[in-house]
Amino acid sequence: MANIKDIAKKAGVSTATVSRVLNGHPYVSERSRLAVEEAMRQLNYTPNSSAVHLKRGKTGVIAAIIKRIDHPFMSGLMQGIGEVALRKGYQIMVCQTRVQAQEELRFLHLLQTKQVDGILLEDMQNDWEKVAPYASSGPLVLVNSYEKKATVPMVYVNNYNGARQALLHLVKKGHRSIAVCLAKQKNAFCTVQWPRWQAYQDVLSEAGIEIDSRYIFENVSTGNVLAGKELFRTIREMSDKPTALFAGSDQVAAGFILEARRHGVRIPEDIAVVGFDDQPIAELMDITTVYQPIREMGEHASEMLFRLIEGLPVDQSAVEMPHRLVVRSTT
Repeated sequence: MANIKDIAKKAGVSTATVSRVLNGHPYVSERSRLAVEEAMRQLNYTPNSSAVHLKRGKTGVIAAIIKRIDHPFMSGLMQGIGEVALRKGYQIMVCQTRVQAQEELRFLHLLQTKQVDGILLEDMQNDWEKVAPYASSGPLVLVNSYEKKATVPMVYVNNYNGARQALLHLVKKGHRSIAVCLAKQKNAFCTVQWPRWQAYQDVLSEAGIEIDSRYIFENVSTGNVLAGKELFRTIREMSDKPTALFAGSDQVAAGFILEARRHGVRIPEDIAVVGFDDQPIAELMDITTVYQPIREMGEHASEMLFRLIEGLPVDQSAVEMPHRLVVRSTT
């Protein structure tokens, strides 16, 4: 296998010049650079990227810790992250926790062991006290997460206000029996679920509506249309059915509506439905939902992470992205 000395001999340059070409050093003549590249081609030489990264003190990789790969929200988020990483010449390691807090900590260990240059942590599943030790090991940005105790940059949508708008809309429509979908058990920590659950409790309390435990559906896979269909079948068997559903995602809302229509249940006359995210499926099926700029959230968080990696200051430590209620025909 060829080495740097072989390349230098064939190109007629010094080993120092070869090293400068391999490391992208700007002070190399065009003639020498072309000679080195031609010698590398002829000798079928491929640089050892691990050795190059070790010398530079960088891996050229960032990690994105997300809940689930198969969630449409994640597709939009990763599109935004990927566009920035591509411009920066970085690769992305995608780490899927499947909503398991321990898995999140295991992936955060990548920062402590210097296997990545930085981490984007989506929808934090652990208390900040557990995450903080990892944050001291290198660049970390929270995305789709807000934690007031956090000491790292955050990019997020105000889930409390978004859920509150949706629920107030249902109350103003006259609904008193409102069901809610939660991705985990309601007492489980989750930076997206907790504020939505709090909004549900607050809005119903302010309206003088007693919370009915039968209308709280936990551990619902929010990225799954089939979960929405299953939810409809569960509610269909109830003797005292809710008149409205805050589904928590457009996919659950879509599945619920499809199954409801298949059984002759009218939307919104028999039961109103609200989603969250404003995915294309929400517009296609004319679903009332809460819009959030998913791709832009990923872009903004990535830009902040790369500023940290490059040793540059971050202008804003907490960036709240806009959201709005989009009213359509399902309410």
